[in-house]
Amino acid sequence: MFFPSEESTESCRPDLQSVVIKTNQIISLEKLKLFIESVKIDFIRFKGFVNTAKDKKVVVQGIFDDYTIKEVEWFAGSTELVGIGRFSENQNYTETFEKYCNQ
Repeated sequence: MFFPSEESTESCRPDLQSVVIKTNQIISLEKLKLFIESVKIDFIRFKGFVNTAKDKKVVVQGIFDDYTIKEVEWFAGSTELVGIGRFSENQNYTETFEKYCNQ
């Protein structure tokens, strides 16, 4: 593993930010895939749980361009996705997600 020396004044890590999308809205599996496709270029890592129907929940996990969506039975909370990446200050990912929910 690489550990920078204490003398180093430059960071070895790019400027990364995190974002949380939390909502009670339900999204179809098809719209969820379209949402991910539309925003994945901004995310290095993206994961969480999504309500895709009244009694259907999925777990989403992705890194760069590789995303998986799997149904889970044990999750009972609201939709919550966490992403790490480089984000525009003008982009509100919760609003974008909710627009896909309402299409």
